[in-house]
Amino acid sequence: MASLTRQIGPYVLGMGLLALLALATLAAYAPQKARVPPAALIIADVFVDPVRGNDANGGWSPDKPLKTLAQALAKVKPGCTIHLAKGVYSKATNGEQFSTSRQQVLAPADVTIEGATENSGGVQIAVSMLQGTGSEIGLNFAGDATVRNLVLTGFNRGIVATKTRPSLSGVVVTDNGSIQP
Repeated sequence: MASLTRQIGPYVLGMGLLALLALATLAAYAPQKARVPPAALIIADVFVDPVRGNDANGGWSPDKPLKTLAQALAKVKPGCTIHLAKGVYSKATNGEQFSTSRQQVLAPADVTIEGATENSGGVQIAVSMLQGTGSEIGLNFAGDATVRNLVLTGFNRGIVATKTRPSLSGVVVTDNGSIQP
């Protein structure tokens, strides 16, 4: 019996390997449904860089950031986080657009805007700055949102939050006309 097992063993092993190879080949050529990740995974984070960015990019990775916050606000859905790289976001430096009497640039509800920080003497300071020309609104909220680590300067109104309650942390509002509740 042992002699028979030794003779059949390699044959059975060879057939098993051949069957596995056939299954793998069939699986490789079988039609597959496209796998679409849930919407929350597609648009969870948007990256913006006023120097390296390009508004033609998708903005979905730090390697291919958007150039303007306005473009990021137009793309995001509730639950998203917009990551702003270090730099000045203004009409003069990167073509930034802000709300004016003729156009609205709104921060959607349930969106987080997160500016970059640097350590200065053991304290984290905001190094992402929105800079206006004196006639715009820095941030105009369409609903409750969160803003962290951001400087707003040079606006007619730094922040407008009508019927909303934005959460602000590490936000510096300076040299603006007013803050309107």
